[in-house]
Amino acid sequence: MVFPFIKDGVFIEKKLWKEHIRTLQREVGTTLYRDKEICIQLLKKTFMQIMEEITPKKPFGIMFSGGVDSALIALACKKLKRNFYCYTVGFQEDGTKEPEDVTFAKRIAKQHNLPLKIKLYNKRELLLLLKETMQILGEDNDPDANIVVNAGVGAVLLGCTKLANKDNIASLFSGIGSEEIFAGYFRHVKAEDKQQECWNGLYQLFERDLMRDGKIALATNITFITPFLEDDLIDVAMKIPASFKIKGKKKKLIMRDVAQALGLDTKAAQRRKQAAQYGSRIDATITKFARNHPSKKAFLTSLLL
Repeated sequence: MVFPFIKDGVFIEKKLWKEHIRTLQREVGTTLYRDKEICIQLLKKTFMQIMEEITPKKPFGIMFSGGVDSALIALACKKLKRNFYCYTVGFQEDGTKEPEDVTFAKRIAKQHNLPLKIKLYNKRELLLLLKETMQILGEDNDPDANIVVNAGVGAVLLGCTKLANKDNIASLFSGIGSEEIFAGYFRHVKAEDKQQECWNGLYQLFERDLMRDGKIALATNITFITPFLEDDLIDVAMKIPASFKIKGKKKKLIMRDVAQALGLDTKAAQRRKQAAQYGSRIDATITKFARNHPSKKAFLTSLLL
């Protein structure tokens, strides 16, 4: 799906997104596939069909964290023989550890011969990136908005769009939505009705993530392509029993199986969830920047002045 939340450069109303998800939930109903191997094959087939339909003819990019979501997208594009770049960003200075996202991105790119471009920010560069990110996002007065999360994730998105702009790339693939439909969060572990919690995540996705991503995209003139929010994939994913998605604290199990079926090795496919702001080490650096402020939120808000 290409920007399900923006039409002609204008955000759709939040209620329209919720109505769309409500319609999908009614259509899916309570039907569940009971055979795990059938689920894997159907999911793989549906994902590849979607990727074949939505990949641009012109060169495009993938926001590549080295996680299972972006790796799955990249492997599909590789199998389809598309012309693309993988973009990875993070924070590192002399004497500090390489960001985990960068380490995994390098490893997977080398194994599968993926075209990878990396930008490692130093403190000065990251401060400027965060300031630009906050200027784009603005001071969100929504009490449900998490400014710290939005700034950290938004900085990663903005960094990737800057790399794409240098290559005259107009479209970037995003893995947004996979956590919701494949039970990738700790709240899914705690939920009594895990399948309904997946639907709840989709309902809340607009205010939680899509508004932020859309602001970054509009400001940088980049189109984000979101295969995990395609109706056909949501339909299949939400007919897969929760027991195939999550077991104990292990999450997104069926998706990891599909990634391995497409050729991703076990270590990469089973990599634990690492949110963008953490895997890039941007959140850790925000914490350091905020030492002379009452909180990380206060520091980030000061960047708007």
